[in-house]
Amino acid sequence: MMRFTSAYGLFLATSVLLPSYGYALEANDVTRVDWDKDNTVHMGSSINTVYRIMMAGGSRNDLWLNIDCNTQTKTLLYMNLQTPVGKDLRVYGSRSIGRYIPGIPFEPDADSLMSTDPALNICQQKIPQPRWVGLSLPDKNADQLFIDLSSSYRQGSLLKLRLGTDYAQIHRDEKYTAPYDFRIQQMQVNCHNHRARIERTFSLNGSVVSDNSITTDANFSPAL
Repeated sequence: MMRFTSAYGLFLATSVLLPSYGYALEANDVTRVDWDKDNTVHMGSSINTVYRIMMAGGSRNDLWLNIDCNTQTKTLLYMNLQTPVGKDLRVYGSRSIGRYIPGIPFEPDADSLMSTDPALNICQQKIPQPRWVGLSLPDKNADQLFIDLSSSYRQGSLLKLRLGTDYAQIHRDEKYTAPYDFRIQQMQVNCHNHRARIERTFSLNGSVVSDNSITTDANFSPAL
């Protein structure tokens, strides 16, 4: 099983990828490790979430993990690497650039931040269990739309909705060939003008996130 520290080990896992792209990082460039609660998906006993690794030079590593809170088993799903010059890379596992492969075992060292900092212990955070309720009957393809009542609420003039589509068949996205049979969209709806936008999308294969996208700067458009 791979053993990484929360910062130095992650650097080792990615540093072998970057030289061919013209980027050089030093291990001591790591300045901070944060939990990104906005990119968190709770499914059953496991939580998919992001640890954000910040570098002194301005680069960033968004590390997607799946944590089973019953067994404490951790799986490294993929990394979204952002370099100081604006180049973005998706790395699945620890080496597959831009091409989906299944996650790999991940276990931080006992003295690492991810093991010692209570704020990074995801299973101890107050992350609500989803309450998925069907919004429609299955369509002709047997796909069905749901809403997560635990993560949908009104805030002022905005409705914040978490919608999910349960697909009868496994699909693969075009960009990474990542498989998914459930897709979550985090949306905002303006109650005054009935315009909406999608902020985040999470694709899941079973209970594990296989792809995500963030469009928080998207414009509002007429809601269907």
